[in-house]
Amino acid sequence: MERDDTLNRVTLNNHDGDVYLESTGEHSEIVFKTQKVRVDGDVYAGGATEGLSSQVGSLRSLLSVTSGSQTEYKMVSYRPSYAEYFGGYNNPYSGYYSVYSNGLGYTPSNSSFIDVVKRKGVDNATIFETCLYPTKTAEIRTYAGSTMNPGTHEKTYRYLGKPASQAEVHQVDCVMELLLNKLAESNWNVHSYHEYSDKHTLLFSRTTTT
Repeated sequence: MERDDTLNRVTLNNHDGDVYLESTGEHSEIVFKTQKVRVDGDVYAGGATEGLSSQVGSLRSLLSVTSGSQTEYKMVSYRPSYAEYFGGYNNPYSGYYSVYSNGLGYTPSNSSFIDVVKRKGVDNATIFETCLYPTKTAEIRTYAGSTMNPGTHEKTYRYLGKPASQAEVHQVDCVMELLLNKLAESNWNVHSYHEYSDKHTLLFSRTTTT
C-alpha cells in the first residue's frame, strides 16, 4: 500500500498478481463510499464472458437501430377459383390469339394462385415439376386477322395451372412454401392471413432501418 500526499491518493498495488478482496458471512458487504468509481478496463459479473461495458455498448447499438427503424407491409392476394391466365393479344400485323376458356371448365385470370406466385419470382419448373402442381390442357385459338372471325383460327394447346381450389392440399402447400421462401429472401415474413369471399390475402411485414 502506498500513500501520495501530493495527489491525496492511497494506492493498493500488486505488480505480480491479483488484488483480491473478500467479505464472507450472510450479510457481508464491501462498500465503496465515494462520489465516483472508475474502472480502467471492464467489469465481469459472476461467470460472464463479456464485460459490462461491452454489454452496455451492444445495448446502445440495439437501441439506436430500433429507434431508427420502421415496419413495411406487403399484401399478396389471389383468387383460388381461377385458372392460370394465358391472355389474349391483338395486333393487326400478327393476328389475334386467345384462350378458349370453355374448354377449361373454369375461367382463367391473372389473379389466379399460379399467376400471382409467378409474378413474385417462383419459376414454372419448380411449380409444375417439383411440386407437381396440376394442369389443364387449354385450347389456344390463333386468328388470321385482328378480329375473332369464326372459322379463321388455328388451334394449339398449352398446359395451364388449375385453380388452387382444384389442386390437392399438399400441392398448394408446396407452392405456397416456395412463395414464402422467395419473399423471405428479401426479409418479408408472414404477418397474417385473410379470406374475403373469393379472394385470399397474405399480409407480409419486414423491419427496415431508416
